[in-house]
Amino acid sequence: MKNFKVVSRTDGRVHVSVVSYSEVAAETELKRLQKLGAVARVVPVAVGGDVPDSVLEEMRRAG
Repeated sequence: MKNFKVVSRTDGRVHVSVVSYSEVAAETELKRLQKLGAVARVVPVAVGGDVPDSVLEEMRRAG
């Protein structure tokens, strides 16, 4: 089973989902955040894994 986290940026701050999602649930959360104006993306992670630092840095630079 694949796990996914949602990373978003709002008001200059990067947020990472605490929970891991299924792909369908992650896409649903992504759409919800984007409707609220967030820059967001779904990131595949290993079970119990963290979002790679490179993704976090990319989101910090996103605008």
